[in-house]
Amino acid sequence: MVQFNTTIGHDIVVGPHSVVSSGVTLGGAVAIGALTFVGMGSSIRERVTVGTQSIVGFGSVVYKDIPDGMIVLGNPARVARRNEDKKVF
Repeated sequence: MVQFNTTIGHDIVVGPHSVVSSGVTLGGAVAIGALTFVGMGSSIRERVTVGTQSIVGFGSVVYKDIPDGMIVLGNPARVARRNEDKKVF
């Protein structure tokens, strides 16, 4: 699900059961894995992949690939911990 007021570049892939919150900016050729949550106001640089079952905290700026099952926060986004519960919400 891609919520309102989101800026989407070209060639974007959003995996099944993923949520891209409002106010997010996705550069071109971004890939978001399945069961992933991207918090409101985040920005993801072009040609970046966000792994399956990952969480991007609100307002984060992602400029490099995020492995599967990670929770990332901040500007620049850094791994806070593994998503060991495999829960997105």
